[in-house]
Amino acid sequence: MKTISKKRVALWTLALFVSACSASVVSFYPLYTKDTLVEFDEIIGEWDITDGDGDTYNPDDHGEEPYIYVSINKNTDKKNLYTFTLNVVPDPHQMTPCEIESLKCDTITNTCYMEKYKVGFVKINGMHYADFYPLEKAGEQGYNLVDNAEMKSHAFSKMYFNSDTLFLEWFSQKWLLRLIQQNKIRIRHEVRSQDSLVMLTAKPEELQKFIRKYGEDPKAFDGVPESLEMVPRKR
Repeated sequence: MKTISKKRVALWTLALFVSACSASVVSFYPLYTKDTLVEFDEIIGEWDITDGDGDTYNPDDHGEEPYIYVSINKNTDKKNLYTFTLNVVPDPHQMTPCEIESLKCDTITNTCYMEKYKVGFVKINGMHYADFYPLEKAGEQGYNLVDNAEMKSHAFSKMYFNSDTLFLEWFSQKWLLRLIQQNKIRIRHEVRSQDSLVMLTAKPEELQKFIRKYGEDPKAFDGVPESLEMVPRKR
Protein backbone atom coordinates (compact mmCIF):
# COMPACT_ATOMS: atom_id res chain seq x y z
CA MET A 1 0.00 0.00 0.00
CA LYS A 2 1.42 3.39 -0.93
CA THR A 3 1.62 6.09 1.71
CA ILE A 4 2.11 9.85 1.84
CA SER A 5 4.36 11.42 4.47
CA LYS A 6 2.64 11.98 7.81
CA LYS A 7 3.99 15.52 8.11
CA ARG A 8 2.22 16.64 4.97
CA VAL A 9 -1.11 14.90 4.87
CA ALA A 10 -1.49 12.33 7.62
CA LEU A 11 -5.25 12.27 7.27
CA TRP A 12 -5.10 10.99 3.70
CA THR A 13 -3.04 7.95 4.69
CA LEU A 14 -5.28 6.48 7.35
CA ALA A 15 -5.71 2.79 6.61
CA LEU A 16 -9.32 1.76 7.04
CA PHE A 17 -9.91 0.22 10.50
CA VAL A 18 -6.22 -0.03 11.40
CA SER A 19 -7.20 1.16 14.85
CA ALA A 20 -10.53 2.20 16.32
CA CYS A 21 -8.65 4.88 18.24
CA SER A 22 -7.46 6.61 15.09
CA ALA A 23 -10.75 6.45 13.20
CA SER A 24 -13.34 9.16 12.80
CA VAL A 25 -16.83 8.75 14.23
CA VAL A 26 -19.13 6.89 11.83
CA SER A 27 -22.91 6.64 11.67
CA PHE A 28 -25.55 4.50 10.02
CA TYR A 29 -27.78 7.54 9.42
CA PRO A 30 -26.81 10.95 7.99
CA LEU A 31 -26.36 13.98 10.18
CA TYR A 32 -28.81 16.01 8.10
CA THR A 33 -32.43 15.87 7.04
CA LYS A 34 -33.82 17.55 3.92
CA ASP A 35 -35.10 20.49 5.93
CA THR A 36 -31.84 21.02 7.85
CA LEU A 37 -29.44 20.98 4.87
CA VAL A 38 -27.69 24.32 4.38
CA GLU A 39 -25.60 25.80 1.60
CA PHE A 40 -21.85 26.21 1.91
CA ASP A 41 -20.97 27.43 -1.58
CA GLU A 42 -17.81 29.19 -0.41
CA ILE A 43 -16.03 25.83 -0.49
CA ILE A 44 -16.72 25.14 -4.18
CA GLY A 45 -13.50 24.89 -6.18
CA GLU A 46 -10.17 23.08 -6.16
CA TRP A 47 -8.03 22.90 -3.04
CA ASP A 48 -4.41 22.05 -2.37
CA ILE A 49 -3.57 20.24 0.84
CA THR A 50 -1.12 22.03 3.12
CA ASP A 51 1.47 20.58 5.47
CA GLY A 52 0.17 22.61 8.41
CA ASP A 53 2.71 25.40 7.83
CA GLY A 54 1.03 26.79 4.73
CA ASP A 55 3.22 24.91 2.24
CA THR A 56 1.53 22.90 -0.50
CA TYR A 57 2.57 20.29 -3.01
CA ASN A 58 4.43 21.36 -6.11
CA PRO A 59 2.74 19.42 -8.93
CA ASP A 60 5.88 19.69 -11.05
CA ASP A 61 8.27 18.42 -8.39
CA HIS A 62 6.54 16.13 -5.92
CA GLY A 63 9.42 13.67 -5.64
CA GLU A 64 8.43 10.44 -3.95
CA GLU A 65 4.91 11.65 -3.21
CA PRO A 66 2.05 11.93 -5.72
CA TYR A 67 0.43 15.31 -6.23
CA ILE A 68 -3.00 15.18 -4.60
CA TYR A 69 -5.71 17.81 -4.49
CA VAL A 70 -9.41 18.04 -3.65
CA SER A 71 -12.17 19.31 -5.93
CA ILE A 72 -15.55 20.32 -4.50
CA ASN A 73 -18.66 20.75 -6.63
CA LYS A 74 -22.32 21.34 -5.91
CA ASN A 75 -24.70 18.62 -7.05
CA THR A 76 -27.08 19.88 -9.70
CA ASP A 77 -29.73 17.22 -9.12
CA LYS A 78 -29.94 17.40 -5.33
CA LYS A 79 -30.37 20.67 -3.47
CA ASN A 80 -27.62 21.67 -1.05
CA LEU A 81 -25.53 18.52 -1.52
CA TYR A 82 -21.92 18.59 -2.67
CA THR A 83 -19.39 16.18 -4.17
CA PHE A 84 -15.87 16.00 -2.75
CA THR A 85 -13.36 14.30 -5.05
CA LEU A 86 -9.87 13.23 -4.04
CA ASN A 87 -7.72 13.63 -7.16
CA VAL A 88 -4.22 12.37 -7.81
CA VAL A 89 -1.77 13.16 -10.61
CA PRO A 90 0.08 9.84 -10.97
CA ASP A 91 3.84 9.71 -11.23
CA PRO A 92 4.91 6.93 -13.62
CA HIS A 93 8.17 6.67 -11.70
CA GLN A 94 6.30 5.87 -8.47
CA MET A 95 3.28 3.90 -9.75
CA THR A 96 3.24 0.90 -12.04
CA PRO A 97 1.24 0.99 -15.31
CA CYS A 98 -1.25 -1.48 -13.79
CA GLU A 99 -1.77 0.76 -10.76
CA ILE A 100 -2.36 3.80 -12.95
CA GLU A 101 -4.66 1.80 -15.24
CA SER A 102 -6.78 0.78 -12.23
CA LEU A 103 -7.63 4.44 -11.58
CA LYS A 104 -10.24 6.47 -13.43
CA CYS A 105 -8.10 8.90 -15.37
CA ASP A 106 -8.52 11.75 -17.81
CA THR A 107 -5.78 11.16 -20.38
CA ILE A 108 -5.87 14.81 -21.48
CA THR A 109 -5.28 16.34 -18.05
CA ASN A 110 -3.40 13.31 -16.66
CA THR A 111 -5.56 13.52 -13.55
CA CYS A 112 -7.18 10.54 -11.85
CA TYR A 113 -9.59 10.35 -8.97
CA MET A 114 -9.23 8.09 -5.97
CA GLU A 115 -12.37 8.78 -3.94
CA LYS A 116 -15.71 10.54 -4.32
CA TYR A 117 -17.96 11.55 -1.44
CA LYS A 118 -21.43 13.00 -1.16
CA VAL A 119 -21.37 15.76 1.44
CA GLY A 120 -24.20 17.58 3.16
CA PHE A 121 -23.96 20.35 5.74
CA VAL A 122 -25.88 21.38 8.82
CA LYS A 123 -25.24 24.55 10.79
CA ILE A 124 -25.23 24.15 14.56
CA ASN A 125 -24.21 26.80 17.08
CA GLY A 126 -22.99 28.96 14.21
CA MET A 127 -20.61 26.31 12.80
CA HIS A 128 -20.82 24.14 9.68
CA TYR A 129 -20.68 20.38 10.18
CA ALA A 130 -20.12 18.11 7.20
CA ASP A 131 -21.57 14.64 6.66
CA PHE A 132 -19.38 12.55 4.33
CA TYR A 133 -20.79 9.50 2.54
CA PRO A 134 -18.63 7.48 0.09
CA LEU A 135 -19.85 7.33 -3.50
CA GLU A 136 -17.03 5.78 -5.50
CA LYS A 137 -13.56 4.42 -4.99
CA ALA A 138 -11.14 3.91 -7.87
CA GLY A 139 -8.18 1.60 -7.55
CA GLU A 140 -6.66 0.14 -4.40
CA GLN A 141 -3.80 2.55 -3.74
CA GLY A 142 -4.60 3.09 -0.10
CA TYR A 143 -5.59 6.76 -0.05
CA ASN A 144 -8.73 7.60 1.91
CA LEU A 145 -10.40 10.92 2.58
CA VAL A 146 -12.49 9.43 5.37
CA ASP A 147 -12.23 6.16 7.31
CA ASN A 148 -15.68 5.05 6.13
CA ALA A 149 -14.92 4.40 2.45
CA GLU A 150 -15.49 0.64 2.49
CA MET A 151 -18.04 0.61 5.28
CA LYS A 152 -20.60 2.73 3.40
CA SER A 153 -21.32 4.75 6.50
CA HIS A 154 -21.52 8.45 7.30
CA ALA A 155 -18.65 10.34 8.94
CA PHE A 156 -18.79 13.81 10.49
CA SER A 157 -16.39 16.73 10.63
CA LYS A 158 -16.43 20.36 11.66
CA MET A 159 -15.53 22.60 8.71
CA TYR A 160 -14.56 26.26 8.87
CA PHE A 161 -12.48 29.00 7.27
CA ASN A 162 -9.58 30.95 8.71
CA SER A 163 -8.58 33.55 6.13
CA ASP A 164 -8.37 31.58 2.86
CA THR A 165 -7.60 28.23 4.53
CA LEU A 166 -10.31 25.58 4.85
CA PHE A 167 -10.08 23.38 7.94
CA LEU A 168 -11.71 20.00 8.61
CA GLU A 169 -11.67 18.52 12.10
CA TRP A 170 -12.91 14.97 12.61
CA PHE A 171 -14.78 13.71 15.65
CA SER A 172 -12.67 11.16 17.46
CA GLN A 173 -13.63 7.50 17.65
CA LYS A 174 -11.33 7.15 20.67
CA TRP A 175 -13.12 9.92 22.56
CA LEU A 176 -16.57 8.50 21.77
CA LEU A 177 -15.62 4.98 22.82
CA ARG A 178 -14.22 6.29 26.10
CA LEU A 179 -17.49 8.13 26.89
CA ILE A 180 -19.51 5.01 26.13
CA GLN A 181 -17.31 2.79 28.28
CA GLN A 182 -17.61 5.27 31.16
CA ASN A 183 -21.39 5.55 30.72
CA LYS A 184 -21.06 9.30 30.23
CA ILE A 185 -23.08 9.48 27.04
CA ARG A 186 -26.45 8.13 25.97
CA ILE A 187 -26.84 7.78 22.23
CA ARG A 188 -27.93 4.82 20.11
CA HIS A 189 -24.93 2.86 18.89
CA GLU A 190 -23.36 -0.53 18.18
CA VAL A 191 -19.80 -1.56 19.05
CA ARG A 192 -18.00 -3.93 16.71
CA SER A 193 -16.55 -6.78 18.74
CA GLN A 194 -13.31 -7.37 16.83
CA ASP A 195 -11.93 -3.84 17.17
CA SER A 196 -14.40 -1.88 19.38
CA LEU A 197 -15.27 0.46 16.53
CA VAL A 198 -18.42 2.41 17.41
CA MET A 199 -21.18 2.83 14.82
CA LEU A 200 -23.79 5.40 15.80
CA THR A 201 -27.33 4.23 15.01
CA ALA A 202 -29.18 7.35 16.17
CA LYS A 203 -31.49 9.21 13.78
CA PRO A 204 -30.46 12.63 12.40
CA GLU A 205 -32.35 14.63 15.03
CA GLU A 206 -30.50 12.82 17.82
CA LEU A 207 -27.19 13.16 16.00
CA GLN A 208 -27.70 16.91 15.76
CA LYS A 209 -28.33 17.05 19.52
CA PHE A 210 -25.07 15.15 19.94
CA ILE A 211 -23.24 17.76 17.81
CA ARG A 212 -24.93 20.61 19.62
CA LYS A 213 -23.72 19.26 22.96
CA TYR A 214 -20.17 18.22 22.05
CA GLY A 215 -19.25 20.24 18.94
CA GLU A 216 -17.36 22.85 20.96
CA ASP A 217 -15.63 20.36 23.25
CA PRO A 218 -11.92 20.16 22.30
CA LYS A 219 -11.78 16.64 23.74
CA ALA A 220 -14.21 15.48 21.05
CA PHE A 221 -11.41 15.81 18.52
CA ASP A 222 -8.68 14.11 20.56
CA GLY A 223 -7.08 11.05 19.01
CA VAL A 224 -7.48 12.23 15.41
CA PRO A 225 -3.99 12.46 13.86
CA GLU A 226 -4.46 16.03 12.67
CA SER A 227 -6.96 18.35 11.08
CA LEU A 228 -6.96 18.77 7.33
CA GLU A 229 -5.95 22.17 5.97
CA MET A 230 -6.62 23.20 2.37
CA VAL A 231 -5.95 26.37 0.38
CA PRO A 232 -7.15 27.37 -3.11
CA ARG A 233 -5.29 25.33 -5.71
CA LYS A 234 -2.57 27.05 -7.69
CA ARG A 235 -2.51 26.13 -11.34
